[in-house]
Amino acid sequence: MRRWHGKRFAGDGTAINVLRSPGDEGSLVERLPMTVATEPSWLDGRPAIAVSYGSGGPIPWRWVRDEFRVLDESTLLGLTFVGGRWSRIAAAPFLLIRED
Repeated sequence: MRRWHGKRFAGDGTAINVLRSPGDEGSLVERLPMTVATEPSWLDGRPAIAVSYGSGGPIPWRWVRDEFRVLDESTLLGLTFVGGRWSRIAAAPFLLIRED
């Protein structure tokens, strides 16, 4: 995702992507809301924080699912799946580091 800066998690089961605003280097905007739930991982079946855009999300995001596991109090290990459970062979890892 162009200009992607991270994700903001709310305590109500939702999250949103945070992007750098085009043309204003210091400004951030929020786009593409997501739902958050604890579900079995598509990779190994163990509990994971699952984030998805849902069937009503824009193409191609409706087919994207991020899964997270806590590494420490400020770091989440993420894994992006595209297209469904079969995509685990092409899943892309990333880190989210908390900014307060």
